[in-house]
Amino acid sequence: METSGGGAADAYLRKDEEPDGFYDPEHLPPLLEDEENVSLADLLSLRDSCLCEEEVWAVCAECVLALQSIRPSHLFYTLCITPDTLAFNAHGNVSFMEPLSGESVA
Repeated sequence: METSGGGAADAYLRKDEEPDGFYDPEHLPPLLEDEENVSLADLLSLRDSCLCEEEVWAVCAECVLALQSIRPSHLFYTLCITPDTLAFNAHGNVSFMEPLSGESVA
């Protein structure tokens, strides 16, 4: 189930730009052509550090937008959000993936 955010993360990051107008996020490799989404767990495994405060707030803002878009569906009430089920598409929008089989959701 893919949901679309509105770029709230971009707006949040622009708000806290450095005085010279430059924000230098840690660059990660781009998605491969056959990859539609990459999970937060996969992103964190590629980094040498945890998310900074601004990145955490940006993820939260995008999650709110995504959750608002699925609120009318039954998925909203059964969703289990973990680093493995929280994913990003090639545009940086949040999507929620089904838990892998054998993965506990309790």
